[in-house]
Parts: sequence; C-alpha cells; structure tokens
Amino acid sequence: MLAQGDSDEEFADFDESQLDSDDDDETAFEALDEEEEVNGLSHKGKMPLNKALYESRYMVHTPSGINNNMIKKEITPLVETLCLSRDVVACLFRNAGWKTERVLDAYADQGNAWDALLKKSGLSTLCDLSSTSSLQIQKDDWEPGCMCGICGDDEPSKTNAHVLSLVGCGHKFCEDCYKEYVTRKVTERELQFGCPGCKIVLCDSAIQQIAPECAEKLQQWHIRSFVDSKKKLKCCPAPDCAYVIEFQNMVAEISDPVLQMPRVVCDCGKSFCFGCDHDTDHQPLCCTLLAKWIKRCADDSETAKWLTANTKNCLKCHTAIEKNGGCHRMQCWKCRSQFCWNCYKDWHGYDKQCNKFDLDQHAAGQSAADLTRAALKRFVHYFTRYANDMAAVKLTEQAYEKVESKMVQLQNETSLSYIQVQFLRTAAELLLKCRRTLAYTYVAAFFMKREKPIQTNQAQLFEDRQADLASAVDKLSDLVENAGGDEWLGPNLEKKKIEVLDLTSYVKSRQEILLVDFMEALVENRYEFDEL
Repeated sequence: MLAQGDSDEEFADFDESQLDSDDDDETAFEALDEEEEVNGLSHKGKMPLNKALYESRYMVHTPSGINNNMIKKEITPLVETLCLSRDVVACLFRNAGWKTERVLDAYADQGNAWDALLKKSGLSTLCDLSSTSSLQIQKDDWEPGCMCGICGDDEPSKTNAHVLSLVGCGHKFCEDCYKEYVTRKVTERELQFGCPGCKIVLCDSAIQQIAPECAEKLQQWHIRSFVDSKKKLKCCPAPDCAYVIEFQNMVAEISDPVLQMPRVVCDCGKSFCFGCDHDTDHQPLCCTLLAKWIKRCADDSETAKWLTANTKNCLKCHTAIEKNGGCHRMQCWKCRSQFCWNCYKDWHGYDKQCNKFDLDQHAAGQSAADLTRAALKRFVHYFTRYANDMAAVKLTEQAYEKVESKMVQLQNETSLSYIQVQFLRTAAELLLKCRRTLAYTYVAAFFMKREKPIQTNQAQLFEDRQADLASAVDKLSDLVENAGGDEWLGPNLEKKKIEVLDLTSYVKSRQEILLVDFMEALVENRYEFDEL
C-alpha cells in the first residue's frame, strides 16, 4: 500500500451562497481569501496543492511480507557468500543486529570478531557450520540404557516413546521434556536459547520440529526484533495489529518538514507519528516541539494558579521560587543568587532594613513578577484552546459512533440509499482529523517567535487561517451532530445534504491549505520557534 497525497486531486471553489449560514461567517471567509491574495498566498491559481509537503510516503507490510521480502532476502546472499548453512547464517545475522555488513566483516576477520559472533550465536562448539543437518533435530526410538538429560528417567513414561537430539551435539532428551523446555523458553520471550545439554543454539527449524505451536510465536518476536533494528520500519502501535510500516521518505529530495512530522496510517486504520510514536499524528507540530509541549503541560497546567499566588521570581534569572520557611533570605535554586523576600533587594550589600517602602525596588520586583505571570497567562491561553480541541476530538469520536445510527435513520425516513448517506461518515472522519489539526496549531502558535514585525505578521496570517478552519469545523460539526432531525425531512433533505457536502469540501480544502502553507513557510524559513 502506497499512502501518498493524490497530486491530481483538485478542489472545487467553495460557493458560500450555497451555505445556510449567517452573513458574518460568509464575510469572514471572503475577507480571508482576499487577504491571502493580497499577501500572495492564495492557492486558487496553483491547484492542485503540493500535498507532498506534508504527506508521507510509506508502505504497510504483513509480518510474512517482512520475513519473506526482507529478512530472507538478506540471508540468501549471505548463505551464497559464506558457504554456510541457512540455519547458521540466520543465527549469525540475528546476533549481528540484523546487519549484513557486520556478519561479512566478522567473517573476513576470522579472528576475535568472528569468534565472538559465533559464541554469541551459540555456534562456537558446532563442528561443521556448513552442514545443513547440524542444527536439525533427530528423532529416535527409546532404547535400553538411554536416559533423558532433563528429567533423568532411564525408562520411557509411555509406550512408543521417542527421544530427541540435536544432530550437532547428540544430547538426548525425552520428547515431552524437550517440548516443555522449548515452550517455557518461548513463553519467557527468550529470542535465542540452546540445547539443554551444551547450549548449541536451537534454530527456528529445530524449534519447528520440537514444538511447532511455538515456532510461529518465536518468529513473530524475531520479526519484531528485525523491525526495531531498522530506522525505516515500525510496528503499528494499535492493540492486536501485526502490520509493519515502512517509511519511504528517508531520501534527500524529500522536504525536511515531512521528516519532522511523519504521519502514517496503518491498514488497520490506526494513525500515528512515525517519528516519535505519538499515538496520533500531530501535524503541523514537529516532534521536537510536541515533546517540549507535553513536558510544559505537565510542568505548568496543574500548578499555574499555585505559581501565581505563592511564588516570586529570582531578581536575576526570573526563575519562580517558593518561600518554604520563615526567613526572608531567599536563594535561587538555579543561579544561586540571594535576595530579600520582602523588598526584592540583593541580600549582599544592603542594610537589611526594608520596613520603608521603596517605590523603585517595588516596581522592579513587580516587573519581574509580571513577566512570569504574563508568560503563564500566555501559556494558559494556548493550553486552554489546545485542551478544548482535544476534548472535542473525544466528543467527535463519540459522535462518530452515532453516525451509523443516523445513517440508518436517514435510510428509514427518507429515500436515500446506503451509498447515498456515506457523506455523513466522510464528514465525521474529516472532523476528527481537523480537530486534531486545530489542537496542534495552537501549540505551534504558542512556540512561534514574534520578536520582529515579520515574525508577527507571519504568525498573524497563520492564526487567521487557523480561525477560518476552526469556524468552518464548528459549522460542519453542528450539521453532522444534528443530522436526521425534522429539518432533514421533506423538501429540506437535498438542501441539507448539499450543505454538508459543500462544507465538507470547504473544510477539507482549508485544512490542506493551512498545512501546505505551514510547510512551505518551514521550507522557506518564514517561521521561527522558541526552544528549538
């Protein structure tokens, strides 16, 4: 599956006259388009959008596809080059971190590196590495004088009992004990283990002979180990999903923004960030800023009110400091400077008499405190909007679950068929995406620098497009949530359907325009962010 933006897709211009909305919203949409044209940002003349700026290229693989098309394809040339058995090469390849060059380098060395790799692979005591049978299991009838190396029995516990042994070492064990041993090792998630008698490795084919039901599970863990060793591969994080994502944007010609926020969607429907494993895509926010935002939220959101009421800021570095004792002598934990809690004077060099009101010092103290409070207020502003949209995501997910019943209701009460009511599902899916997009745009806006006029202008344009998308999303959300009511019956049905379709098209185009403009700005270095 190749998941990339359809570059040939064009969006029809949105006809606001078809919307049953108030004049203020229509005027706002028109004003934003006019502003974009004035600033040279209108996309009307350059459709289709360059969605390659924010859409990742990737493929979704099954575990068997990874095993057959990647692992075995790397093992086969090693077998031919080294003239060793496939079982031996598979063990070497796995213990070399799934790196072909490491196996070849160690083999070429034929010294300590090769000996170390053989020992790590459980092959150092195997006499013939090229024999195809050395790591196979031999099954024999129980003979007099034979004793199991695990349970110690010298007589079979049942008739027609067999003993199993690894050809390369000959250590014999009763069939049930060997199977129990392998099962226990696999249950404990050991990726490699050896013969109970000498620790020569039990390869995949040997485990298939001893305990076939364990072989598949062990292979899954080997595949997971292989995937974890490759930067371009990741397992889908969805519960009970075995698919693997292969990211294909790791080439020089792909724009940097894609690598900063690589969104992928598994065949199971799970959307996540390939870069930081965040459980949802976080475009247009890069992984670095997302990590800082999560930490900032953990540090600030719970203690915002407490910090405002119970702390003062260091006179030198403005770090918030808690007064945890009766003494007025305070020492900053960060820069180690000392000052008086009452008057904000440096503790060293003044007479410690602060009973008189010093207007200048008081103003300086208030200024430092105000800076921190202003910063906190700014954080709360963006955090509140971020939290509101993330909460709206959950509400939209709940509403999405009700879409099926609304679709059934429309089919029962109107002339629409199952195919004809799919527009509601499409709208609900789009709302989920846009709510997440909006939530992370507030985080991006929070980190945007606004120290220079050009930075302020770029941030304002971004927030204008953000506001337009938010307004349209709210209108579409209201339509979807109220679908199937009395207003949808009779002659209003077609009008309502067209209204949802048109607004869905508009919301989709505004979301993509916002993302493309943001990515283009990143490529052109029009945005600068704090803490990067």
